[in-house]
Amino acid sequence: MAKLLDPSRDKREAFLRMAQDWLEHGNDRYRLALEDFDAYLARAHRFSDAAQTPAGWVPGIELWLEDDAGEIVPACACDSG
Repeated sequence: MAKLLDPSRDKREAFLRMAQDWLEHGNDRYRLALEDFDAYLARAHRFSDAAQTPAGWVPGIELWLEDDAGEIVPACACDSG
């Protein structure tokens, strides 16, 4: 059964496969993750904290959907503001 996960280093390889697939289809939304996964994770965690969210941005959370095979299929960012 598919499940929602908080972003984590445990799913790094699966997330990077998904990010690479997006890039190969013309979408560079996850370019930072491909270049520096730790920086991407730090940003995702930072943006969930209103005190650390940059001016003009709305705090929110990012969740990853893991399928039955352990692959990350999409990522979802949800604004909380």
